[in-house]
Amino acid sequence: MTSQGRTLPKRLEDFLRNWSLPRQFAGEDAASEAAQSEGSKGLRPRLEEADRIGTSICPYCAVGCAQLVYAKDNQVLHVEGDPRSPINQGTLCPKGAATASLLANPDRLTTACGGRTLCYGSRAGRWRICRA
Repeated sequence: MTSQGRTLPKRLEDFLRNWSLPRQFAGEDAASEAAQSEGSKGLRPRLEEADRIGTSICPYCAVGCAQLVYAKDNQVLHVEGDPRSPINQGTLCPKGAATASLLANPDRLTTACGGRTLCYGSRAGRWRICRA
């Protein structure tokens, strides 16, 4: 006996039945359900639950790469490059791809400084307003 109480021949039989290549070699169409395994049948796209898709521009450099922002309940799920943009053609650099982290950071500044400069306080570990 092996793992989960199944013998090696039984495990091999289950593997071959669930593996898509033997079904495709037997003549089933590769674009049909023959290409699906039991595990892949239950998978869903992670962006399927997004209720809004917005457009944005990457905040990091002056190139101006276009972004698609996927959100659900006003929370950003994912940021990716906009393939319609002639500038970046759907690609983002690593900093641009991390824009979702910037938006979800609880320490992100959410208000303007009103002409004052901001300093990072070494003691409290928070931003504080300083006189210029």
